[in-house]
Amino acid sequence: MGRVSSKTGKIYNLGVTRTNKGLRLKHGNNERIFRLEYVSNNEISEGEFQRWREAMIKQGIALPTLDDLEKKMKEIEESKHYVYNNNDITHIVQEKKRFRKAPINYAVTKNELLKEIEIAKDENDIERETELRKQLTEMEERASELDRDSSDAILDRYGPRLGFRRMERAPPKFQLINYLVLLSARKHIKPDQLYVHYTFEPTGYWWLKAKQDHELNLTLNHIPEITSIYNYPLYHHAHRTDIARLEILDKYGGIYLDLDVLIIKSFSQLISNPYNVEAIFAWENQKFNAICNAVIIAPIHSKFLRRIYQSYQSFNSSCWGCHSVLLTGQLANIYKNEVHILPSRAFFKPSWSHIEDLYVYNTYNFKNNYACHLWNSYVGKIFLYNLTLNSILKPKKMTTFIRMIIHGREAQEHRNTAADPFTRRRCAPTLVTKTPQVNTKADLLRELQHERRAIEAAAMKKQLDEQRLLAEQNKSSTTTNTTAKTTTDTPDKTLSEKSFTTMTTGERGSFTSFSEHNDEMFTSHDFELDLNIKLFPD
Repeated sequence: MGRVSSKTGKIYNLGVTRTNKGLRLKHGNNERIFRLEYVSNNEISEGEFQRWREAMIKQGIALPTLDDLEKKMKEIEESKHYVYNNNDITHIVQEKKRFRKAPINYAVTKNELLKEIEIAKDENDIERETELRKQLTEMEERASELDRDSSDAILDRYGPRLGFRRMERAPPKFQLINYLVLLSARKHIKPDQLYVHYTFEPTGYWWLKAKQDHELNLTLNHIPEITSIYNYPLYHHAHRTDIARLEILDKYGGIYLDLDVLIIKSFSQLISNPYNVEAIFAWENQKFNAICNAVIIAPIHSKFLRRIYQSYQSFNSSCWGCHSVLLTGQLANIYKNEVHILPSRAFFKPSWSHIEDLYVYNTYNFKNNYACHLWNSYVGKIFLYNLTLNSILKPKKMTTFIRMIIHGREAQEHRNTAADPFTRRRCAPTLVTKTPQVNTKADLLRELQHERRAIEAAAMKKQLDEQRLLAEQNKSSTTTNTTAKTTTDTPDKTLSEKSFTTMTTGERGSFTSFSEHNDEMFTSHDFELDLNIKLFPD
């Protein structure tokens, strides 16, 4: 019977030690690896010895000689008195770290590295400091990568999803769909104020147009980037915006919307608060007790939202939706008198698991929808980022999504059976007015450029007219009063600044940062100023 140190297929606990070491035992020609916890230190009985001897003889294997036994005994004695060297100790420590059951907390490790960096700086050890900073950077990159991987794994728990898609960040460029979402909020909800809160200001033509749109009348609010909650670092952008929306609603109250939530009809029944609660959500998947926070209605200092915020004291960054989705659903079941959960159809149908009902077919009836979440993180590159006015006004195929955008007050009731279903325009579009048809993408770009140039030309013309008028007034004043001090040709500073405001933001270069996540930006509204009723009772 021979014994050779080997590795088992799985890691197991041997007392307080985690290991994968085992013993390779040979009984005749039969050889197996056993965990150390299953190996006995008892002496071999006479019966066991006889069965082993018979197996060796039957299989034609020579029995060990006395020399073999003496050699084995000598190896055992040497092992008992073995002295560990530095390499052995280093290897043992590495094995312990390798088989550690719970990984070292990221925050603790980061703090230790920062302390070591400070010590290296004090000792003027530049080489050591550089190496430590490199380790810190690698650890942060690895943590971010692991967080993205775990997000995908956890998302799979909530039902089927598109096999070829994964969650993606929205581009920094503000898209046409984001502009239409803002228009839909202004038209159907009619808020007293329409806020856009952002950490990194977006870019692009449609963002400039949104800021200059007097009908939208946006109120922009820059907020600092959120990097931690209760001393837990926030690696994922989705976790940061989960916290941000809670803090914004606690301060302002009203309605929170992701910028990929298209409003379909008035929220007046909801903001009148017939349920007398502290917050209103909707189920994303009631079977899994999952609530989606893309739409939230709440008063200032909502008790229920503060409960959600305080639950982050047990935050786990490796779990994508444990707090914002699952724990919120559990809290809703516990504090039923503080929150009302609407059916998923209110905001989140068609769901991302049936995305084809939104973007491929034209069969979904959205009569009972207050809004529709467009699931930008899943299908933005396929359906939303390339959206143009031409694809809305002249769609190659009518879909539920296009119908939601162009539907009018009578769109669901009035049908012209003689008209082609793909080009029917009997009902006035809600968000997009019909413009001269554009045949190509180049024509569309040319039209947008002409519109932009017209705005810029009008601004410059207004500025020149004001300067000319001021010069004439100065000239007239000099002629009638020769004793008066001659005025300069430079326009008044106040007037110059006033005329500057009519110029495009892009020319002035008033923003240089980029939006990290357009679909996670949020708009909140305070309805108390022009409604006779308060948003929520005290």
